[in-house]
Order: sequence, then structure tokens, then C-alpha cells
Amino acid sequence: MSTPTTPTPDFPSWFPSALVKELRQGLRTLSFILLLSLFPAALALFFLFSFIPDPTGSGTLVSSGVCNSIFWTFLIFAVAGAIPFRALFSIREELESRNSELLLLTRQTSGRIIMGKWASFMAQALLIMFICLPFAFIRYYYGQINLVQDLTAISFIYLACGILTAFCLWASALPLLLRLATMGALFLICSTSLSLFSSGLEINLFKDGFGMGLLRTAVILTDVFLVIRTLLILAQRWFAPIAENTFAPLRKALLPVYISTIVFMLFILDSPSVVKSLVTVHLIFLWFYSIFLIVIELTTPSTLLPIHVQQTNEKQTGWFQRLFFLPGMPGGFFFSILTAFLIGISGYLFHLMEHSTSSGNGIQSILFMICLTIFGWYAVVMPALVLKPAWKRLKNNTLLVYILFWSISSFFLVLLISMEGYLPLLPGSTFFALLSKEEIATFDTSGFFIFFALLEVMAAFLMMGLSNGEWFATLKKSLNSRQGGEKQEDGAEQP
Repeated sequence: MSTPTTPTPDFPSWFPSALVKELRQGLRTLSFILLLSLFPAALALFFLFSFIPDPTGSGTLVSSGVCNSIFWTFLIFAVAGAIPFRALFSIREELESRNSELLLLTRQTSGRIIMGKWASFMAQALLIMFICLPFAFIRYYYGQINLVQDLTAISFIYLACGILTAFCLWASALPLLLRLATMGALFLICSTSLSLFSSGLEINLFKDGFGMGLLRTAVILTDVFLVIRTLLILAQRWFAPIAENTFAPLRKALLPVYISTIVFMLFILDSPSVVKSLVTVHLIFLWFYSIFLIVIELTTPSTLLPIHVQQTNEKQTGWFQRLFFLPGMPGGFFFSILTAFLIGISGYLFHLMEHSTSSGNGIQSILFMICLTIFGWYAVVMPALVLKPAWKRLKNNTLLVYILFWSISSFFLVLLISMEGYLPLLPGSTFFALLSKEEIATFDTSGFFIFFALLEVMAAFLMMGLSNGEWFATLKKSLNSRQGGEKQEDGAEQP
């Protein structure tokens, strides 16, 4: 008599439960089944025709160049287009069906839920890429195929899929207009990538030596990790309960990268131009990323709870945590000051890296960079401070209204520039007035722009204090209650 065999599980037991749930649902969807069957069948048909001689002339029915273009078209649109597009509706379905509340009741944290969704889509993209590998190897019969070039291109497509999928997970719960803009951006990115591949773009990270190739790879992976982590934390906020502080990990992810970049720049001031160009691209990325992060942090409606303050008091750097990493507008406001300070330092080091300091303009460059940083910081922060009293009505539309407000102020700024004038407290007005000076690397020591820089700083602090009284009241009440509790404990311990 045969003993009954226990059924083997479809996924290993050490797989996270959120990932198993998303994989079970994602692999059974009709869109993924069609993506996994129809497109490889079409590829097989085209590649089959590429080996059949043309009876009317020389060559084959489908040329090798056409097959090569079809292969890259399928890979880009399937991995970097279709997978992120499917992620664009993932969180929206969970929120509309109220499944997010049931998921949180299963003791799954919001981070694990989002990470499971993202890992599930990346696993599906990896499965599609494995199915495409036979067609990639068939192309070598055509000749003139670079293996290293192809593997590098496929790796970049997969990294792009990771970034776009994380972005679509966050954008899936945004207002309809922003989601439509995301769909258009996905098509534009895929079309641009396809045009670059069709124009014979060569990707060789090790063209300047092995050491330079490792440095390029490290910088690319660091930037990709930073972007993906940021977007996943932003997507996590759609599921996170109000007591969970998702602001601190998002802000902390930027600081180590920025500090390490500044320290690295101190050692490459006299390095070759190849290293400087790589650091320049990385620094420009950090500047745009910092602006994006500041805008997101200042336009995310949030409430400060006493539990947030208690969590910061339990750590040794409690004052630093309270100042820069607490939820709410003031926390994002002070973090934007810290980020602007890092931007100013990196900008000054970039100036030293690109220009010689033998002319004696070092002090002037420092003053110029400080004021330039203040004007740029004010141009980003001020529209969010103006919108703060309307947070309860705007809700998730705060980011969209911020973009409209900034666009309107930029329109008036262009009008003022055309009339050769500017308004000091208009966001970005003094910034562009300073950029219009002839000597961009020096600074006017008359104190004119220093005065307006201090004026804009005072205006920003005044707006922040007037529109965030409840935040400071909650912080003060939490600190007083904690101090009172510590005094009672000390009194109870005395004999």
C-alpha cells in the first residue's frame, strides 16, 4: 500500500508572504499571459522568416537588421513599458476595493506590501527577459553582434524597468491627470530608448579602463538604488497608517549619498577630466533629485502625532530627529534647509573643480554660492508654504496645485524679465536676476543681493510659523508630557 505523498508548495516557504500573494495574482492575469505567449510567438515567426531565402531575389524574407530592430522593440516595450503600465493600476485597485485594510490586518507592514508588489513585477519582467534570451543568441548567426554590448543594454533596460515600475506604483494612486501624464511619459521614454538603440548607441562602461568602469557602475547602481528606494517609500505612504513615520527613512536615504559625494569631491579636485565629468553628471542628478524630494516632502499632507515625538526621544540624537525627520510641514521645511546647505557645498566644490582659484575670488564665490542656494531654496519652498492652509481641501491634489502655482509664478517671472525688472519676493525672481549678471563666477559685494536673500529667508520662516501652529503645539505638548512622566518616575524611585 503506497503512502500518500504530501503536496509540495508552489513557492518556497522562505518567500515573503506579500511576494507570494502578488506572484500568484500577477502570473494568472490575462495581460501577463498574453504578454508571455503572443510576443514570443511573433518573435519566433519573424526570426523563422529571417532564415528562409527570398525566392524573388537575394537575401531572406526578413532581413537580419529588421529582426534585430524587432527584438529590441519587443524587449523595450514589454519590459520597460508593459510591466510598469500594469503596475500603474496595482495600488489603485487595492485602495478602491479596500483590500489595503485587510492586508494591514494580516500583520503585513506597508513596506512589505509595496516591496512584494514591486518584487513581483520585477520577477515577471525577469521571466520575460529569460524567454527572450534564445532570440538574443539566434542573432549571433547574423554576425556583428557584441556580447558585452548586448548584456549591458539588457541590464540597463532591466534597471529602467525597476525605476519605472516603482514610479508607477507611487503614481497609481495619484489624481487622474498625473496618471495620464505618467502614461504619456512611459510611451515617450520607451520611444526615446528605442530610437537610441536604433541609431547604434554603444554602451561601454569600461571604455576608459577597468577602474573607471567600476566607478561608473558603482555610481549608476547607487543612483538607481536611491531612486527606487525613494519611490517605493512614496508608494508605501498610500498604505501606511498615520502613526507610521515614513518621512524619516525617505530623508535619511539621501544624506549618506550626498555626504559621500561631497567627501569624494574633496579628493578629485585635481583628477583627470573623465573622473570630473562622471562626478558632474552624478552631482547634477543629486541636485534634481533633491529638488524633487523637497517638493514631495513639502506637498505631502501629514499630521504630527505624539507617538512620532516619542519615537524620536528614544534615540540618542533626539533633537536632530525632531528637527529634520518628523512628519509635517516644519520637518520638511528644516530638512529642505539642510538639503539646500548640502547643495551649496557641493556647488562650491563643483566651482573649484571646474575653475581655478588662483584669481583670488574664493570668498566671492562662497558668497555667490550661498545666495544662489538661498534663492533656489526659496523658489521651491515658498509655493508650498502658501498652499499649506488649503491642505485639507486639496488632499492628494496638493502636488498638482503646486505645479500649477509654480507654473503661473514662472509665467509672471518671464514677463518681469522681458521688462527688465523683477519682484524680490516672487519665487525665483531674485534667483534669475542674479543669474543675469555678466560675471556669473563672482559676486557683487554691495550687499544688494545679500539683503534680499535674508529678506526671503525671513519671509519663508514667517510663513512657516504662521501656517503650522498646530505642529509646534503638538511637539511642545509631547515634550512636556514626557518630561512630566520622567519626573514622576524619578520621584517614585526615591525612598
